[in-house]
Amino acid sequence: MRQAAVGDPSSQATGQMREDFDMLLGAVLPDAASDRQAQRWRVDGWVQIAHLLARNQYGATPRRRDLAATRMASRIDTCRRMILRR
Repeated sequence: MRQAAVGDPSSQATGQMREDFDMLLGAVLPDAASDRQAQRWRVDGWVQIAHLLARNQYGATPRRRDLAATRMASRIDTCRRMILRR
């Protein structure tokens, strides 16, 4: 959503990846002990990325901003590999 808001041309591909990942998550939700557990998985993922995005944009030092960007890229790459896309 942020990408689309700032006019990033890759926002459409990111949106498709999010839809694919939601489909993948939906396939494993029956393994969650409850609906509450499934919701916790979703929220935890969004919270991690939100924190990294905030650190990337507002980090106190260039090193902290770079580290956040690297961690964020790593997590996104993991998601891409999970849905068989690179």
